[in-house]
Amino acid sequence: MSAGDALHLFSAILGLCSIFVATDQFLLKAAKEEGFETYNMENKNEAEELIRSCL
Repeated sequence: MSAGDALHLFSAILGLCSIFVATDQFLLKAAKEEGFETYNMENKNEAEELIRSCL
């Protein structure tokens, strides 16, 4: 995991976020292991699902 990816995940943990958005599969897997609901923005279905949930 890169330093930037680690900071992204660490910030989400500290911020008590429940949703984690990224495009990197390794990072999404790590976030899911930490208990986040994850969305891959390169996946059209997941992106649309996230947008619908925000409306």
